Amino acid sequence: MATPCVAPDGFVAGREAYFQTPDGLLCSIQPDRSTAGCDGRLPATPSGVNEIVLTPDVNARGLRETANPRFVKSTGDAAPVLRDGQKLVFGDIECAVGPGPHTACVKGSPATQWMVVSPARTGIGPATAGLPPGYPDPNDFVTSDDTYLVGVGAKNVFPVFTVNGGLTCSIVVYSGGEIGCDGPLPGVTGGENEVFTSLPGASGIRRADNPKFSTPA
Repeated sequence: MATPCVAPDGFVAGREAYFQTPDGLLCSIQPDRSTAGCDGRLPATPSGVNEIVLTPDVNARGLRETANPRFVKSTGDAAPVLRDGQKLVFGDIECAVGPGPHTACVKGSPATQWMVVSPARTGIGPATAGLPPGYPDPNDFVTSDDTYLVGVGAKNVFPVFTVNGGLTCSIVVYSGGEIGCDGPLPGVTGGENEVFTSLPGASGIRRADNPKFSTPA
C-alpha cells in the first residue's frame, strides 16, 4: 500500500491498535494473534453479517454473524477514525482507507493474506488452497457463534441449505456424520432422489420415500 502512514500512537491501546472507518466500522489490529478485523454492518454481504476476521486460522477467518464483537475498543475513549487516504501499520499488519469508502488490510510484505471491505466486495484472500476448479470457497460463507454445549440449547441441529437445481442438503456431523442432498439428481433416471455419504461408511444414491436431508434432524 503506497498510502502515507499515520503515527500509531493515538490508535494503540496496550498491544493492539483500534480505529474506525469513515462508514462507521470498528476495527482492530491484533499482532499477538496475527489477526485483524472489523465489526459493524459490512457492505456487500448478506443481512446479519457484522464481522470480518483476517487470521491464519482457517476455521476462524472470513465473515461472521456474532453477538460478541472482538474488534471493538472496550475501554477509554472511542477509537479514532482512519480517514480516506490514511494507512495504519502495526506489527506485520497494515490497514488503509480509500475512496468508497474502501478499507483494506494486508498481513506481511509481500502480502500473504488480505481483507477488503467495500461497497463492491467484502471478503478475505487468498482463496482457500487446494480446492477443485469451481468449488465454493468456505471463506465466502458466513459462520456464527451458535455452538452446542452439553446440557445447553438445542440438540442435534445441523445446517440445511439449498443448491441450484432444486436440491436440499444437510451436513450432519457428530462422532461420525452424514452429508447428503434430496431432490432431482442430475443424470439419474432410475427414480433415485437422494445422494449421500456416511462418515465413515458408504456413499451412493438411493430412492428415499422420507428424505432425510431436507429438514433438520
